[in-house]
Amino acid sequence: MRVTEICSTTRHARQGFTLAELLLSFAVLTLVALLAITSFFSQTEVTLHNATRVLADDVRTAQNRAMLLRVPVALRFDEDGDGYVVEDLAPSPEALLELVPSVKRKYSADAVFEGVRIARTELGGATVLRFDAEGRAEHDALIVLSYGGETRSVLVEKGRGIALRPDSTRNRGWLDWLH
Repeated sequence: MRVTEICSTTRHARQGFTLAELLLSFAVLTLVALLAITSFFSQTEVTLHNATRVLADDVRTAQNRAMLLRVPVALRFDEDGDGYVVEDLAPSPEALLELVPSVKRKYSADAVFEGVRIARTELGGATVLRFDAEGRAEHDALIVLSYGGETRSVLVEKGRGIALRPDSTRNRGWLDWLH
């Protein structure tokens, strides 16, 4: 047999990848994904945009909870700016508690939002953002989030409770209405 025939014979007999080749491929893919995800979420715009969106969703959840459970609900912000919690201000019907979840958010405990802070809250002279049993906000509210030297805000309209994110993205300038 010639050398070329031996090489071609062994090449045909080998049908796939070795375990070492597969492990090396997975290690390289994992490293690339780790670097890409880390750099994506370290962008101030992405992190702050997502944190603002989540806050607006949580405000809406608090409003829905008040309407469904027919009890006043408060969104209480941590004094250190690290998060917030949704609290029922009256006893709630046990049968409905599972339908609308309560919210408790700590930015320092969530790797995606680590470094996000509640920079300022203007709650119409109150200490909490409160929704009555009909889901109406009892006062106008402004919640300002900060991250990496930039800020974004969520506005809540008195009565209707609509959460606006007017400065969500600097270059698009769009309003995000939550109905």
